[in-house]
Amino acid sequence: MSTKKVDGCSTRFLSKGGQVTIFIIIGIILLFVFAAVLFFTNEVATTSLQTDATILTSSTPQVFVPIQVYTENCLSQVSERGLRIMGEQGGYIYPELIGEFSVNDPTEHDGLFLEPQRIPYWHYNNQPNDAKTIAFASKRPALTVEQAQEERSDVSLSMERQLANYVEEEISGCLQNYTVFVGQGFAIEMGALDVEVEIISSEVIVNLGLPLEMIRGDSDGQFDQFVVRHPVELPNMYRLAYNISVAQKEQHFLENIGLNLVQIYSGLDQDKLPPTSGTTFGTSNTIFWQVSDVKDKFQQMLLSNIPLLRFWSADNYYRHEYPASDLSGLYQRS
Repeated sequence: MSTKKVDGCSTRFLSKGGQVTIFIIIGIILLFVFAAVLFFTNEVATTSLQTDATILTSSTPQVFVPIQVYTENCLSQVSERGLRIMGEQGGYIYPELIGEFSVNDPTEHDGLFLEPQRIPYWHYNNQPNDAKTIAFASKRPALTVEQAQEERSDVSLSMERQLANYVEEEISGCLQNYTVFVGQGFAIEMGALDVEVEIISSEVIVNLGLPLEMIRGDSDGQFDQFVVRHPVELPNMYRLAYNISVAQKEQHFLENIGLNLVQIYSGLDQDKLPPTSGTTFGTSNTIFWQVSDVKDKFQQMLLSNIPLLRFWSADNYYRHEYPASDLSGLYQRS
């Protein structure tokens, strides 16, 4: 009997300080990319945006209704774009404010850089790979201003406040000082704008305070507020994302999945990943693996299998029921 010695390259590759970060990266991608982006694709694309029509006072003639509709459309477009950006970037519209990101070295930074998206980690080791120490940290934002106050975190980084700030910065570019109406004979005087966002269980409410004084011919009128409602269950998505990060922190399920995949894709064969150990009978030469090849195979293994992950309570979760037997309980728990 002879024993084949497995070159230590795979062990070194898997034991670096950032060994599990690739799983954490993919996990955080799943948090909001699958929750928010797919939700918008499947729901918002087929659901008309609900708006609260601004209440017209008796002194506001119908001739000014197109200005109301125009403003609400701009508010709808800008706030939806902000929600999409926030959903694609782990709850941040401006993630560069809270960390550093790198395309080539994600395990040494605070998130994943997918160009142009920057996705901050909700659970990661913020120590350098060569530090040989672990200090877990999180870049999870607060969902609401109230939550930020309770957690004593930066209120300006809450998702409510981020979206409000984004709308304040971008809405003017959409309104364009109402030049399209000025060209039609309207005289419009704009006051200072103010935006408030409220995230509740079934929708995101965006309230634009924008005093408008309007005149056309002998008619005059005014508006003060415009409101749009996005039918997005953002708290449920946020809760699911948080539960995934907690499960990873407490149970390390992504690492366990990774180790299981290594066992499946490894073998005493240079075309496979190097196994953690291996014994064979007979005489043969020692097998060697190139570190670069192992790395490429490992990454390809992750890319092929990570999309198959499902988390309990997610919309895409499917529970497989094993046939009744003496071992079905064991199978079901595995």
